[in-house]
Amino acid sequence: MPISNIQIHNIMSTSLKTAIRNTQGNTIVLNKNYNQEFDDPALIRLISQFEKLILGKSFNKSLKNLPEGLRILILSQEYNVLIDTLPTTLTHLIFRNYNKYSHTIQELPIGIEFLHLPNIINFELLPSSLKTLSLQGYSNLDIVNLPNSIKHLILNGYDDIIIHDLPAELEILVINNGSFNVTNLHSFPRSIKHIFLKKNHYKFYQIKAKFNLDDTIKYYHDLDDLYEKFPGIYYRNFMEY
Repeated sequence: MPISNIQIHNIMSTSLKTAIRNTQGNTIVLNKNYNQEFDDPALIRLISQFEKLILGKSFNKSLKNLPEGLRILILSQEYNVLIDTLPTTLTHLIFRNYNKYSHTIQELPIGIEFLHLPNIINFELLPSSLKTLSLQGYSNLDIVNLPNSIKHLILNGYDDIIIHDLPAELEILVINNGSFNVTNLHSFPRSIKHIFLKKNHYKFYQIKAKFNLDDTIKYYHDLDDLYEKFPGIYYRNFMEY
């Protein structure tokens, strides 16, 4: 169980107080200007008391010494260091700035369930534990070979999106791209029950006709309505503490 804020204040050294902005419940937040390697044993021990770590705005160092036990990691807006190791207990990984990270992610914990990241990963490396995949970018995106375990797929931005196939058990599909062309959609599993298409509901009717869909699928005109109904699929909700 996380220790209380009062206990933390009493045990923290001056150096720790410069590193920590706040703690609340199971969450620890680094100061916005903190940007040092995770090589302070006292800081590692303190972080190990919590399940969620929110890095400060300026943090841009290696993650290799993060303790086991962390479940949720929210990276800083400036983060651009090659990720080569993460706690095996991690279930949620969230990039706050999709256009800052320039490396290719090659490995993820096998138990990861939620990802919000730029399109810089080999889809074939995504673990079968993954349930929610949220991608954000500004170039072209080809969707192919995603794990069938994915229930929620959120696609934000991009100049062009081509969907070759979709997970067989997908339930929620968000295409937050106003220029999306229905001719680029080559797969639509019957498991999908909720869909959002930016700006143009006419495309939804094109999809229904193309794949001969019935009326059980719910179309959302407002993305906020979908996120309100399913708050667990929206990455920003994990930034609260």
